[in-house]
Amino acid sequence: MTLHDILKEIFHIKEEEFKDEQSILALDEFDSMNHMLLVTKIEEVYNVELSGDEIISIHTIGDIKQILSKKGVSF
Repeated sequence: MTLHDILKEIFHIKEEEFKDEQSILALDEFDSMNHMLLVTKIEEVYNVELSGDEIISIHTIGDIKQILSKKGVSF
């Protein structure tokens, strides 16, 4: 499962919205529950643990990629 798959599953993100600068907060499906589902799914799929600071710093798709890159995940 890719990051794109995760975002599509949780937020029903469209192909044209899948850009690093896309705000997660601006997505129609964004709410606190879906934010936590996103975190849980990322941790499960990529076998990582996100800190509280990392979780609250997720504002864009690029933020997610940057956090995962620091944990050794490549895209």
